[in-house]
Amino acid sequence: CHAATTKGPEPQTAPVDPMPQAPSTVEVKRVVVSMGRVSGSSVARFAPDGTVTTVLDVLENGRGPHCEASFTLSREGIITKFEAKGHHTFGATYTNQFKVEGDTARWQSPEETGEKKLNGPAFYVPLAEVGELEGLLVQAALKRGGRIPVLPAGEVHVEKNGTFDVTVKGEKKTLTGYDIH
Repeated sequence: CHAATTKGPEPQTAPVDPMPQAPSTVEVKRVVVSMGRVSGSSVARFAPDGTVTTVLDVLENGRGPHCEASFTLSREGIITKFEAKGHHTFGATYTNQFKVEGDTARWQSPEETGEKKLNGPAFYVPLAEVGELEGLLVQAALKRGGRIPVLPAGEVHVEKNGTFDVTVKGEKKTLTGYDIH
């Protein structure tokens, strides 16, 4: 079970559109902190056409994941195309590809290869560490009542675990934390 913190509505309300149509690309930069120290960064660019590019780079005690990914989100917040390359925490390199064509999803990486007929929306969860993906998964699940099928297999249930207020540059924001089961 992972804990993901993302700003968003409670499951009983309609969540914010995960891919609002912005007039230009929006860039989100985050600092990765581990054990109280800066250990990396995550940069994501959200284009108006649904294309997301991310770079996650973490280095802690001489190891950590690095992932450069590009993926396309539908208006419903579902990944329809995904490509990534990089290395896992202990240095094993990988490439990863995923694509939905019609009602069939196909994926390929050094760890897994497969395809599946889809009966509706399903969220692809790669083995690669990809910045922003957990938050997008939470939003997609909330949009569907807190549950969503995931690929290659299974279902995710998202459950609110609490809220807290933070002030950033004088602006108060309420953050909501969710557990992903």
